[in-house]
Amino acid sequence: MSERLWKSRITLFVKITNIHSRYIWLEVKILRDPDVEAIFKFIKPEDGGRKLCVSGYRPAHKVCENYLTTGIHHYYDKDIVYPGEFIWGTITFITPEYYPNCLWKGKIITIQEGRKIVGYAEIVKIFNEILRSDNKTEHDNGV
Repeated sequence: MSERLWKSRITLFVKITNIHSRYIWLEVKILRDPDVEAIFKFIKPEDGGRKLCVSGYRPAHKVCENYLTTGIHHYYDKDIVYPGEFIWGTITFITPEYYPNCLWKGKIITIQEGRKIVGYAEIVKIFNEILRSDNKTEHDNGV
């Protein structure tokens, strides 16, 4: 894919929010519409999950049997989500054109940090038509 096409699909806004010693914190926003709406459920820390998640969290998602991709979460109604809670929100995937036709309403995908599963997202709506599939095969359900 050419760099020009990539830049037209996704625009990043980067702002330095704090400089302390040798560490720099960056705020990154994707300035395009989300790809899907989902219901999120995070695993409790005692079961291997995180202590909390905040809107803007960027974990990996297993969208296909053989494809893990990053996506940015935006949660509705609140910014902090604790394990065990269900919350609705959206995911904006990084490069959806590389894994087309892999999602359908009701599909459950894993939320991961590397190989570690920290939660699940059930797809409720698909906004990006590139990702929509009519083939609801159970073996490719991401879990």
